[in-house]
Amino acid sequence: MLLAHGAGSRADVVRRLLGPCVPEGIPVVAPELRGGLDEMVRSLADALDGREVVLAGGISMGAHALVVLAASTGAPWPMALAMP
Repeated sequence: MLLAHGAGSRADVVRRLLGPCVPEGIPVVAPELRGGLDEMVRSLADALDGREVVLAGGISMGAHALVVLAASTGAPWPMALAMP
């Protein structure tokens, strides 16, 4: 599962808030995101490092970044988005 926190937040916060959505046995990737939307999208893409995403979850600006990343790569991920 790929998780993305909002601007001014941290990876541990999104893990705590959206972690309960993660199916058992699914690894979680939640990078520390800094900068604007473009930087956040790049950081998420870099964090994937070839991993398969079965579910993506984001809060606020992190939700926006996930949608931009999925749209730009054609990724068909199911998403749990909060306050996008």
